[in-house]
Amino acid sequence: MKDSGVHGRLRAAVLVFAVGFAVGQMAPAPAWGGAPGADSRPVGNDFLRVVKVDDSVRRLDLAVRLYVPKTGAGPTVSLVSAIHVANRSCYDLVQTFLDSQDLVLYEGVGAPDHVRTKADPRAKTASAMRTVAVALERHRLRTKAYPRALAGLLEGRPARQVRAMRAAMVDGWGRPLCYKPEEQSFSLSSLGGDGRPGGTGAAADMDFKEQPPLDSKEVKPPKGIQSELADALGLVFQLEAMDTSGPNFRNSDMTMEQLHQALRAGRKATTRPGDDQASDPLSDQVLQMLRGEGAMMAFARFGLALIRHQPQMKEMMRLMIMETVSGDISNLARLAPGLGPFLEVVLHDRNAIVLAGLKNALAERPMRQSIAVFFGAGHMDGLQKQLVTQLGYRPAGVFWIPAFEADSSKAGMTPQQFEAMRQMIRGMMGQGKTGAGPRSSSHQPKDVK
Repeated sequence: MKDSGVHGRLRAAVLVFAVGFAVGQMAPAPAWGGAPGADSRPVGNDFLRVVKVDDSVRRLDLAVRLYVPKTGAGPTVSLVSAIHVANRSCYDLVQTFLDSQDLVLYEGVGAPDHVRTKADPRAKTASAMRTVAVALERHRLRTKAYPRALAGLLEGRPARQVRAMRAAMVDGWGRPLCYKPEEQSFSLSSLGGDGRPGGTGAAADMDFKEQPPLDSKEVKPPKGIQSELADALGLVFQLEAMDTSGPNFRNSDMTMEQLHQALRAGRKATTRPGDDQASDPLSDQVLQMLRGEGAMMAFARFGLALIRHQPQMKEMMRLMIMETVSGDISNLARLAPGLGPFLEVVLHDRNAIVLAGLKNALAERPMRQSIAVFFGAGHMDGLQKQLVTQLGYRPAGVFWIPAFEADSSKAGMTPQQFEAMRQMIRGMMGQGKTGAGPRSSSHQPKDVK
């Protein structure tokens, strides 16, 4: 049977959000064990669940699951679910937990070299200089002048941005970048590996003027789909709320080049002889949307503008997000079959990288007391299985953090209409009835009491 207009609009809206969710960047208290006020069993998966607060309100919770070695000594490992739009209070509590961990392996495709542990010092320096140069140009656009010293870039920034900017103001050898403002430009350089002028090889000086000039998109980048969505829903975007510049944070994700290579390999494996293996329109459009570019992004902005100014649509979209992300993300391929190779890369290939990083961290000495993996919730089922079956860990507990709510009364819907819409969305995602409770897992730990 053909989709009705409502089904078609719902399908498009779910797909737009799910693209942003998959790539992947508090309420008064965390929901320990059973959620206060909940009067029915939550539904969802091991890492995201939807809780019935009352007849009109549903709440999305994200999980922090704890694991300990089955035998012998070893650090506690926490799998911390990330969802890319939520209330700021949610991210505040997640941040507090992550800051308490000895090491955090976090997601971030295309993170700059100066935040990558294994990057060459010269690559780190070039990346740091470019980050600072962008900040200098933005400062000039805002104030009509470059700051007298790099410390001027820290003024008026939130604390999380101050720490990130400080980290970018040093070169790959831990020395401050050399900066001098000029009337229409600036000089930005490093004295290289030896910390002295001149030198050759690793000791050679580095100057930002040797790099390609900044382009307008670097200085004034368009908002991507996730940030636009957060604005429309009255929420915040994870990358704008979280600070991952602390010394205990380690990026453990693909570089942008690795992502493109994996996508090309996926295309080659799924195309027939004679087909164009260098181009996958759907994957390319998804990546454009994440950068805030392309025709699909223009269409999404139009829809999000309507949501931003209509409270009813805002609550309906919040509900759609809840039901989509609390199910099986692999079911997105049913909505758009062309997403299959993209999801394979986004979920499985990136999991392989963070698992390799976790294995390395577990082998490092001195042994840490705690390691957290902070990745999108869609990754967590695969990571959990590997942690239990391959790395010798067992579940030890879980606590839940409220992310955001959807209120049917604000959407102008009765509780019965609200529930009917939930069933429609879950049917589209192939998830069955909402009353079935959380998806069972042989590795699911008990709730922390």
